[in-house]
Amino acid sequence: SSVTKLLGNRRLLLVLIFAAGFSGAQSTVLTFLPIYLDEDKGFQSVAIGLYLSLAQVGGILSQPIMGYVSDRLGRKVVLVPSMIILGLSFLGIPIASNGILFGSVIFVMGAFSFPLMALFLASAMDLVETGTQATTVSLVFGAAIVVSAFAPALAGILADNVNTESAFLLASALALSTALLTFATKWQSH
Repeated sequence: SSVTKLLGNRRLLLVLIFAAGFSGAQSTVLTFLPIYLDEDKGFQSVAIGLYLSLAQVGGILSQPIMGYVSDRLGRKVVLVPSMIILGLSFLGIPIASNGILFGSVIFVMGAFSFPLMALFLASAMDLVETGTQATTVSLVFGAAIVVSAFAPALAGILADNVNTESAFLLASALALSTALLTFATKWQSH
């Protein structure tokens, strides 16, 4: 009955859609970034590992800051620009040349990619009653898993038929459309 009640919450359903769009974009990039670094950039395994670590470092540094700002100023104030920057960083991956510029794009991507699921979870928690938090978390992750299970496969079809860069375009489109939907809808509790 609590699941039925939660699924009747229109604002929560919107947050589930946002989390799903974000997760589809993120899983696409995390699937194709190592492939792109290997096959298109020609990097060795050590360089690939360093770039992936650089993304993680960006997320480690930004997560507490984004959480704090989100708690103080509101979820939407952080989520919308973060999703826009994330979408633009996905576009930057195939455009940026090697070296500092490419490393900066990967760092920014990580800084805005890894903290966002926590903010979507916090957004969902803002909309539910006490006693339904664990069910809400499972719904958020469930929605995210559904889209993240299919988005990389679709990106794989694009990569096979067009090029690997098209996977990043798909991820960017998912992130930017999620940002637009997050901005354009009324979903916050206050």
